[in-house]
Amino acid sequence: MTTPTTPAPSGARHILTLAALWVAAGALFKLFAGTPADLPPTIQEFPLLRPAWSFRLAIGIELSIVILAFTRPRCGAKLLILMFIAFDLLLMQMMQSGDSSCGCFGSKVPIEPWMMMAIDSTLLAGLVLRRSWRVGPEECKPITKLVPLFALVLIYPWFKFKEATVTINVDEDTGKETVVVDTEGADWHHFTPSQWQGKMIHDLDLVGFFEDPSVVDMIPPPAHVILYRLSCEHCKEHFEKLMVTPIVDRPVVLVEIPENEGDEVTDVVSSIKPQALLEIKLKPMPRGYGITTPVTFDVDDLFTVQNVTEHVE
Repeated sequence: MTTPTTPAPSGARHILTLAALWVAAGALFKLFAGTPADLPPTIQEFPLLRPAWSFRLAIGIELSIVILAFTRPRCGAKLLILMFIAFDLLLMQMMQSGDSSCGCFGSKVPIEPWMMMAIDSTLLAGLVLRRSWRVGPEECKPITKLVPLFALVLIYPWFKFKEATVTINVDEDTGKETVVVDTEGADWHHFTPSQWQGKMIHDLDLVGFFEDPSVVDMIPPPAHVILYRLSCEHCKEHFEKLMVTPIVDRPVVLVEIPENEGDEVTDVVSSIKPQALLEIKLKPMPRGYGITTPVTFDVDDLFTVQNVTEHVE
């Protein structure tokens, strides 16, 4: 027996389909071309999950709701409405922070937060005004048959997106620790500068990603290290300040964080970089590195990392 259906308002199914396709497009762009660095800062900094885990989980949840929107429209429409409300709240936060791109479609398709909010809010208004939750049967059918699809979209991102692995080998005789980085087949790596404070410079995961890790022995203590990106506007502002008040009491070491492979790079810093004793570049990664530049720290006379600062200009 067919479950009775309350007729949906005109255009309800069309707006529901359009909203679901929009969410699916964003999730697929993130899956195949995005990185955890594209996530809003609030999600990246969620204390219980690593950024890469949040990234994979976000993709899986978005695609699961899309599946429901097409197969169980009444349930899916309500979840889409809640999702667009959450999106708008995050976008408002990004607008207040002055972010230049929302990252919803990865770094290859930059969209300003206000523009994305206008699109999402329009879709949200359409879903509510057209009462999209009245599309389809009045009761949601059991989702048992959809479990394999949910499992696919929740698990696949874990295989599609791979992080570099960092391990610490301990010499049994001397007790010396050695950082070993494996980038084979990896797409991305996330740095946590706050964890570098007080460590020996040789023990940082950062060093394992140098194109030539042995160059760390050329960093003279004391030294001031600056991590930057060529396209980073905040780095440009930081370098402009150094032009006015240069560092004169210790040598400067510049470490360039490469952009994602294939991204177009607008170089805004090369012409104003401070004079450096040493310039180091990290190995290129298909989807780049997770770190907000510029980051600075000092290396003291004992090769210990001090004064780690993540600059927000």
